[in-house]
Amino acid sequence: MSVIYLVCEGTASDLDLAALEPLMEKLCESHDLVVEPAGGWEQIAAVAMYLRDREKGSRVLSVRDRDFDLSREEADARWQSGSDALAWRRFEIENYLLDPRVVGDTLRAISGGPKIRWPASLNAVLDDPIGVLAEVASGWLDHYAGQRCQKWLWSQHRDVASRLDDMGDVTHPPWGEGKWAAWLDDRARGLLSNFAPLVADPEAEVARTLTKLREFTQAARDPAFIASGAFLIDMPGKELLRALMDWLSRKGVSGMDSNDLGRYLVDSLVNAYTPGFFAPTDDFAELAARFR
Repeated sequence: MSVIYLVCEGTASDLDLAALEPLMEKLCESHDLVVEPAGGWEQIAAVAMYLRDREKGSRVLSVRDRDFDLSREEADARWQSGSDALAWRRFEIENYLLDPRVVGDTLRAISGGPKIRWPASLNAVLDDPIGVLAEVASGWLDHYAGQRCQKWLWSQHRDVASRLDDMGDVTHPPWGEGKWAAWLDDRARGLLSNFAPLVADPEAEVARTLTKLREFTQAARDPAFIASGAFLIDMPGKELLRALMDWLSRKGVSGMDSNDLGRYLVDSLVNAYTPGFFAPTDDFAELAARFR
């Protein structure tokens, strides 16, 4: 039987591999499947090409995080087209771990976990995981809007994108709208000072960028974004996971860190998962179907 390769993001110690290996084993018992982490998404195509060249006759598929680079519709189009180069329909693989059912099971496991201090005052949240996640995400909404605007600005100037990236990326704790406005104003004005020949009207670009930031901020603050659960699909899952760990620490939970939380979430997802667990589309079930 030929080997099937699934190339994903991350390293051997990341959550991508930790989640995909047991889930694919659960779904693809009759196949010899190897999950191969490639590092960043930029390396996925190269690793997949290498495996196709080395492992003649073997099937090689890849799946990357959607991130801010692809819309839901663009990611879905890859699945619909039958492509072997797929992208998660949610922002990244961590977003699947933050499903409220998975988080609820995880909080219950943590509350009774060995060597973990769980304050009795937190017992009430065990039955309200979506409330916990909404509270966690609420402090990141403006930051998410700013990140979207940053990526939008970059996408508008792909001809200078590599040089814009050299200006630095934002990896700080969550910023509010005002701080993002100042930072994006500076970055947009960088087009004026550094790349003026490539930008027809830099001053208009500054105004257009700040208008876009207000648009993204308004959309993120819309109560429907939280109420509909869309925030769990479109906000960066890694940041939400770290924010959840910070929230637990502030509430008095101790004896664990974000790595432990990730492992608890993976275990909860693997234990709970059956095909169709995610609706309306189940990327894991669809991925396994490609191997038949």
